[in-house]
Amino acid sequence: MFMNKKKTCCILLALSSVAFVLCGYCSVHAETHPLDLATSSVYVDAKADQIKRFAAQELQQHLSLITGKNIPLVHRLKAIKPGSFVFMVGVAEPNLKSTDKLAVEEARYLLDEKNARLYLFGDDFIASNRRQPKATSAYSRNRVGTLFAVYDFLNLELGVKWIKPGNDGITYKHQTELVMSRTNHRWVPRMLFRGWRTEAWDRNVQRRFNAKTPVVFRLTPDELAAKRTEELIWQRRLKFGRPNRPGYGHAFTKYWEKYGKQHPEWFALGKNGKRGVGSGQKADRLKLCVSNPELLDAIVAEWRAKWLKDKNYNVYNACPNDSRGYCRCKKCRALDAGNETDKKYAGLDGLDPEGIHQQQTKGDTFETEPKSDRYVYFWNELLKRARKFNPKAKLIVYIYSDYRYPPRRQILADGIICGFVPRFRDSVATTEKEWAEWKKQGMKEVFLRPNDFNDSVGMPMGNSKYIFDKFSLSKNYKLVGTDYDRAYNALDVELSGLAFYVLGQAFNHPEKSYDELADEFFSTFGDAKDEVEKYYRYWVKLFEQKRLAKVGKAGGFGGRGYLFNNLQEFYRPEDFIHGKKILQRALKKDLPPRIRKNIESIMLANEHSRLIYQAITTNKSQATTAEKTKAARALYDFRLANMDKISGSLTMFFGTEASFDDITGSRRYITDIPKGKLISLPVVWKFKIDEKNIGLKEQWQKLSWSTIEKTWQELAVNAIWERQNSYSTPALAKKLQKYDGIGWYALKLIKRPELKGKKVRLLFGAVDESCWVYLDGKELGKHLFIKPDDWKTSFSFPLDSDKLASKDQLLIVRVEDKLGAGGIWKEVVLQVME
Repeated sequence: MFMNKKKTCCILLALSSVAFVLCGYCSVHAETHPLDLATSSVYVDAKADQIKRFAAQELQQHLSLITGKNIPLVHRLKAIKPGSFVFMVGVAEPNLKSTDKLAVEEARYLLDEKNARLYLFGDDFIASNRRQPKATSAYSRNRVGTLFAVYDFLNLELGVKWIKPGNDGITYKHQTELVMSRTNHRWVPRMLFRGWRTEAWDRNVQRRFNAKTPVVFRLTPDELAAKRTEELIWQRRLKFGRPNRPGYGHAFTKYWEKYGKQHPEWFALGKNGKRGVGSGQKADRLKLCVSNPELLDAIVAEWRAKWLKDKNYNVYNACPNDSRGYCRCKKCRALDAGNETDKKYAGLDGLDPEGIHQQQTKGDTFETEPKSDRYVYFWNELLKRARKFNPKAKLIVYIYSDYRYPPRRQILADGIICGFVPRFRDSVATTEKEWAEWKKQGMKEVFLRPNDFNDSVGMPMGNSKYIFDKFSLSKNYKLVGTDYDRAYNALDVELSGLAFYVLGQAFNHPEKSYDELADEFFSTFGDAKDEVEKYYRYWVKLFEQKRLAKVGKAGGFGGRGYLFNNLQEFYRPEDFIHGKKILQRALKKDLPPRIRKNIESIMLANEHSRLIYQAITTNKSQATTAEKTKAARALYDFRLANMDKISGSLTMFFGTEASFDDITGSRRYITDIPKGKLISLPVVWKFKIDEKNIGLKEQWQKLSWSTIEKTWQELAVNAIWERQNSYSTPALAKKLQKYDGIGWYALKLIKRPELKGKKVRLLFGAVDESCWVYLDGKELGKHLFIKPDDWKTSFSFPLDSDKLASKDQLLIVRVEDKLGAGGIWKEVVLQVME
């Protein structure tokens, strides 16, 4: 039941109520209401859908954590004792009028004091059912208003905050008595879609990076699914959702495939005077001839056909394909503002940080000149045509790349939703000027799609205030959604936890300042608040002093490459030592175990960053091979010892580092250790091209390792030899691009005492086309290209495990390729049999 009500300061409550209304909230809380939990329970109907069931589970779990009591979960009202307090999950308040329809994703909770009931309900809709309630609730296309009602109750009434995925991310104060301050709360999202992309736990992304990741660090499908779900649930706790997100993204990626042969004139005229896929281009990135009226009609005809099947299909995707290669025909070029644009940009300080529109070069600058006017014309014409059959038609487009700069001649038609992609690492002032100029040219509805998380390289980024300040610019516009692309390393929350929390809260609390939200985050660390604040603010200061000064160089997706190769410009070894000392002071305090554990996680991430820094800077220096190996080994061993504690995706760490020429040396200098029955071998082998086919005659299979090490070059065995950009020399890589013939690979098999007495096979993922395998000069076996699929099938040979356990051996593989791709192109591993 209820204790006596306690009056609170009406002035403060009134101000607080105003703040919530600004954010999509409506709350009444002029009094506080203590709840008697002695006989309380959480009720959800036994036949309720999966979202309501999960909402009840979340409420029960959090209440149990906060109170230390086991709050029962019941499914039958008859099982509830008369007079006991009940949390009614997924049940609308009985007196709610039938005409009081819930808004999309709306969340409510309402206290019925007389009958000792708290109703928590909302707009729920399941577009896709999954096996478990948790997974169904995580799916972002489902509407989970009831779940949001639970989270609002926990946050607003009980002070719960969520700073990272999983149970460790739940922060709360232990309470023996629960007190409510609002009797009637309503939340409606201010944006149609809210969130950021976290693809590192996606199975397709993991599959792509697994080839560059040692076997021991690869996740099983179940492990991967669990991490993905936990991360999506964390986003739900921040009230992320996208049930109403219109389709967007590069819209014309299949056009060449569909129309290229019949209508080449619909596609960009290249510098060579031809239309279509040129050298170095991809068909799915091909630009269109946006001035062609027949193309415009064909695009709109496709939209009309879809609309006839679904009259709710009102927002049409017109985002240009990515990359350059713009049309050079006279009609398209006539749409560009040309020198007029250059002059106007020259008068706008900060709008052209790279100086690309004023640069005097002898080369062709066409590709880097603004293309905004031609695309605004393109979009306006499409919308005009679409509204002939559908007056409700709208377009969604990207403001991006060379059409990111505001147009000078064209005015955006009303009904075009602009997906604004600010230039990576532009100053906030520059982005603000761009937004203002676009507004003058007609921009009204906006969704924000920055790349501000793209440059994660395993370092404390310190970009929380920068990201918040950029987002805050949207307050002056009709913001329909956010889609931040993309958080590499799966939101390494210990490194960038402050940025993620502040931005996530800002989506739903635009009235709050950066300092207010940052203080919320720091407060979750209790008595260690000051030290944690000093730690994160140290990296923010470092970012503002060092990183922002390098906007021009560290911009774009290549920002990671610039950071990787120039870490010493932005960080020093002393920075990580300083961070460690701050956190050590925090751990000297008397802290609850859960807070201590979170601070220890931050310290572990700090040490991980230090070792990444050490491995990269050593590997890029003139250090000896032994010194490089030592630094790579230190990082590898740390990851191995803490693989279950590092919050980021180790697959993404390894994969990203390998993509940048094995920047840490982990794959070059370290031999993998077993995971289950597979033991990875180094991905980089020695290699020698045999253009004249003299290797057998000269018995290269019997050469010593010392000779091979000095005279042969390096090549990776996880890619065909035609595509060797990471490890081989530029000269060899170029030579192999069109090479058909013989090539020899060599690897020193390091002895493995742990394999003594076991059955071991040497397993090749795939070799294109035929190969002969030699061990210490003697033929071990061969795999010939006879059947059509032999070039892509795995094969193996037995090894003498006693020899493998007692001494190093020399493995040499002769590969013959007669047509197309060639070489060892899937990893080679040791397979330990039963």
